[in-house]
Amino acid sequence: MEPKDGVLKKCCSKKKFFNIRMKKILIICILAAFLVGCQVEQVPEERAEPSEPVVKEVIPAIDIVSIPQIIKENEAVAVNWRIDSDSPLTAVHTAIHYDVSSHAGAFSTEVGPQDSGYPTLTKEYASGKFPVPDQFSTSFPVPEGAEKIYLRAHTIIDGKNYWTDEISLDVAAAAAPTIPAISIISIPGTVKEGEKVDIRWKIDSEAPLTAVHTAIHYDTSSHPGPFTTEIGPEESGYPSLTIEYASGQFPIPGEFTTSLEAPAAEKIYLRAHTIVDGKNYWTPETSVGIEKTEQSFVIEGDDRGLYPDSISVKKGASVTITFQVRSQEVYFGGLDFRSDVWGTTGKIKPGQSGTVEFTADQSFEFKSYWPASNKLKATGQVIVE
Repeated sequence: MEPKDGVLKKCCSKKKFFNIRMKKILIICILAAFLVGCQVEQVPEERAEPSEPVVKEVIPAIDIVSIPQIIKENEAVAVNWRIDSDSPLTAVHTAIHYDVSSHAGAFSTEVGPQDSGYPTLTKEYASGKFPVPDQFSTSFPVPEGAEKIYLRAHTIIDGKNYWTDEISLDVAAAAAPTIPAISIISIPGTVKEGEKVDIRWKIDSEAPLTAVHTAIHYDTSSHPGPFTTEIGPEESGYPSLTIEYASGQFPIPGEFTTSLEAPAAEKIYLRAHTIVDGKNYWTPETSVGIEKTEQSFVIEGDDRGLYPDSISVKKGASVTITFQVRSQEVYFGGLDFRSDVWGTTGKIKPGQSGTVEFTADQSFEFKSYWPASNKLKATGQVIVE
C-alpha cells in the first residue's frame, strides 16, 4: 500500500508544480504585453477639417395667374403674372412674350428672348431692377388679323431665364359696329307762312350710343342726293338748323322734337341729322309746302285820325289793307296814305277807298296826308309778329 501512496503523492507534486509554472508564464506574458504597449508611439487621432455649409440654390418660380380665355379683335389682352422665390431676389427683366404662331416646347434657363421665337414683348418691366417675390400686370393689343395668340411670361434673374409654359388664346371676331338709323317720324305736309313747323325724329341703334349733335337742317332751296357719313353740316349746303340738341351728349336710342318758323317761301327743304362716334348720319331730304297767310284789314281815315291806327299781322303773311276815306270831317281834296312799304295810294276822295297789298316782313309806320299840300294828318302802324 505504501508504494501506491508514494506514487500518488509524487503525481500530485508534479501537477502542482505544473500549475504554478503556467501561472508564472501567463504573468510574464501580460507584463510583456504591457511593456510593449507603453513603448508604442501614440498616433494622434486625425480631426476632420470643418466644411463650409452647403447653400441651397434659390430657384424662382414664374406663373401666369390671370388671363382671358377668349379675346375679341381690337380689344386689349390683360395679363397678370407672378414670380415667387423662397428668399428675396432681383429680376432685371420680366415681360409677356407673344406671337400669332406657336413656339412650343420646354424652355431651359439658357433660352433667352432672342432664342424664344417670340417677336413681340410687353415693355413695362423689360429693363430695370424688380424685387421678387412680386406680381406684375400688363396689357397689349390683339394683333391685326390674329385668330390665336401664343404667349409666355418670362423673367431674367442672376443671368438665368425662367419661362412659363406656352398659353394660347382664341381671338373672336369683333362684333359688327352698331350703325345708328335716323328717321323723321312726324312732320306736316303744309303750313302757312309764319306758322310753326313741328317736327319729331328718332335715332335707333341696336346698342346704347351717344350722339354729340342732332338737329333739323333746312333751307328754302333743295340740296338733293344721298349724304355719306363724311358729309358734315358745313358741307351739306343747309344754312339753318335747330339748336336744342346742336351740342351736348344725348343717349340713343331716343326721340327728339323741335319747331321752326315757316319762312316766306313756297317750300322749305330739310333733313334730320346726327353725329355719333365722329360720323354723320342724315335722313333723305323732305319738304314742307308753305301757304301764304292772307290777312285783310279796313282802315278808315279823316282829317282827325285813322280808325284803327294800328294793326298786327303775322310775319310772312300776305296783307291787304283797304283805306276808306270818310265822307264827313275830311277836306274835300281827300287823303293820300303813304309808307316805305307800298309807297302811296294816291288821292282818295271822301267816300271812296283804295287798296294796298304787301308781304309782312317787319313792322313799319304809315301816314295820311292832304294830297295837294302834303300836310300830315295822322300816323298809323303795322306791327309784324
